[in-house]
Amino acid sequence: SYTSKEYLKIHKNFPTQISENYQNGIIKSQSIEQLLGYEAIFAKNIYSFFATQNNIQFKRDTSNNSDKINQIVTQGNYLCYGIASSVLWILGISSSFPFTHGHTRRGGLIFDLADIIKPSIVLLNAEIALKNNLTQSEYRNLIIQNFDEAKIFSLLANFIIKEVLCM
Repeated sequence: SYTSKEYLKIHKNFPTQISENYQNGIIKSQSIEQLLGYEAIFAKNIYSFFATQNNIQFKRDTSNNSDKINQIVTQGNYLCYGIASSVLWILGISSSFPFTHGHTRRGGLIFDLADIIKPSIVLLNAEIALKNNLTQSEYRNLIIQNFDEAKIFSLLANFIIKEVLCM
């Protein structure tokens, strides 16, 4: 069985340069709009890396239900939104609290929190799912297993407590 840990050994540079460029963009941002722009560039670069590594044509399209790659990524994203929502609920924080996405969509804090984990969890496991022809159930279980192994719930909760609530 192909695991995320094996993937990380193979792709040692993932997503180092992409992440560094994004971090520099965050530092340079002077407004929410600029920050969201850098996030869009980051996401586009991550998806491009994913497509290149898998030698596939891939464009993120949430309206394309017949495209297996987009189905896999969408399912993974929803799992990330679910764990982010659970963390906020446990901490007693409204998901509609606006941060970056709160200005553009309802429940924005969920999207902000999920964005911390989506690139490393969803796309790494999407590649595993594609290479091993996993069913949706097997893919979901793989992501949940990675949530557990990486202690994602604790990671997100601690991030909110330390960085957002400044405790």
